[in-house]
Amino acid sequence: MKATIKRFGCWFLLVVAGVILIALALTWLNWLRADRLADRSILTDSPCAAPCWQGIVPGTPMEVDEIVQILEEVPNTSYIRADHLSEGIAISWFWKQRPWRKTGYNSIFLRDGVVYSMRLSVDFELTVEDILAKYGFPEAINYGQGGVPEHPSVWMNLFYPNQGLQFVARVLPWNRPVLEPTTEIFEAVYIMPAESLESWRAFDKDLQPWPGYGELEHNPWLDSQ
Repeated sequence: MKATIKRFGCWFLLVVAGVILIALALTWLNWLRADRLADRSILTDSPCAAPCWQGIVPGTPMEVDEIVQILEEVPNTSYIRADHLSEGIAISWFWKQRPWRKTGYNSIFLRDGVVYSMRLSVDFELTVEDILAKYGFPEAINYGQGGVPEHPSVWMNLFYPNQGLQFVARVLPWNRPVLEPTTEIFEAVYIMPAESLESWRAFDKDLQPWPGYGELEHNPWLDSQ
């Protein structure tokens, strides 16, 4: 009887170990697939350099169907939809891989039949250091409260008006935010380049020069109390 119980216990442990190995293998394969599908054009300039994305360039007249067709041919996109708003047309989609590493939400905004802006969530590990190495120091930054009450953070915008680019970083910890080379970039915004910071859009909130790495001078969460 004891021998039977012992054999059963051994077989049970082998089955459990097999299930764990299979789960780990599937997780690893999903990670490899997500990594392969990730859109790294921010750094690689392929198939075109930002603020161009997949041949779509801010300031260019385009039809909704034309943009949707381009998106359908990108292997990493899903749930493509077009919404007609009072100020224009928003074409949105999600990255295909699951679970999405970031928000996974992306959009292209058309105004009067012209591509006005593109907002892309970053689906690979991208840091402030990577952006500075590629694009140099931003012309200006600003920052404020971010995240949700359960997971607070501080967002920081890095503005490159001459290049038509804006990158959004998540600075942690929320109660003592410290900007580091490894700070995560989670979103990129492409818009028409401008000759100066003043002539670009929406630059009206607490603009500051690049602060350098280190603890932020003000904590937007505590300053708002």
